[in-house]
Amino acid sequence: MRKMEDNRQKQIEEVRKTTRPDFKRPEIDRYFDDFDTLYGKLEKNAAFADSVEKIDAEYGQWAAKSADLLKLLNADQKYKFSKYNVKLAIQWHDKIRSIPAK
Repeated sequence: MRKMEDNRQKQIEEVRKTTRPDFKRPEIDRYFDDFDTLYGKLEKNAAFADSVEKIDAEYGQWAAKSADLLKLLNADQKYKFSKYNVKLAIQWHDKIRSIPAK
């Protein structure tokens, strides 16, 4: 059981080191830029529970767009896109968990 947890942590750390891929596609660049904007809003409004709830809902809408974008990519690009998307999801959820409940 301990080995599984260690492997899980190693995988998470590997994902956290993932860098933003460049597919030379404006719609995907915009998608990643939109995350940066949302994350900035989350950091700026972390003290306001109502705002955090609304921004988290926006994050859900943002994340839903990934399915359509994946259709534009080949298999290798899908892997890179997905891995980076997981990194962003981890970053988002880490931030949400760090915000004290009101």
